[in-house]
Amino acid sequence: MIIGIGSKNPVKIAAVQAVVKQIWPDVEVVSFDAPSGVSEQPRSDEEAVQGCRNRAKFVLEDDPDVDIAIGHEAAVVEFEDRLYCTGWAVALDRFNKEGLGCGGKFPLPHVVAAEVKNGKELGPAMDGIQNDHNTKQKHGAVGFLTKGVIDRTSAVQREMTYALIPFISGEFY
Repeated sequence: MIIGIGSKNPVKIAAVQAVVKQIWPDVEVVSFDAPSGVSEQPRSDEEAVQGCRNRAKFVLEDDPDVDIAIGHEAAVVEFEDRLYCTGWAVALDRFNKEGLGCGGKFPLPHVVAAEVKNGKELGPAMDGIQNDHNTKQKHGAVGFLTKGVIDRTSAVQREMTYALIPFISGEFY
């Protein structure tokens, strides 16, 4: 079995490998530089899910050997006058079986939310308060804000696991 992830981000690749190796030990994971077709910083759940689907479809179209393709997008969404960070994953096969998973939402600091509302992407805005760079490919906002209790890889793993449920327990779907 071959699973394709529509990203070259090492966090997302590690997350999908950790999840699928538990389910299918002999699986091969391949990564693709797949376009999302949405904003660089998705601003709604719907936009994030569309980006996930676009990435997964790209993988299936790009490589005929991939059995299941996974797309992932992080997004910032407004709820009760605050900005929250969330993430979505879509798993898709060639028979149009689809799984969709969301890992949850956490509030962004006001200073970061203000920068994002002014058009800055979440990753660089978080880099600024951490005095670091490219943290979205490391521990991410969640890792920094939880002081390591949850890192970005484990957050993405949950989203991907939820998206894979129809494939893990296919007899019920």
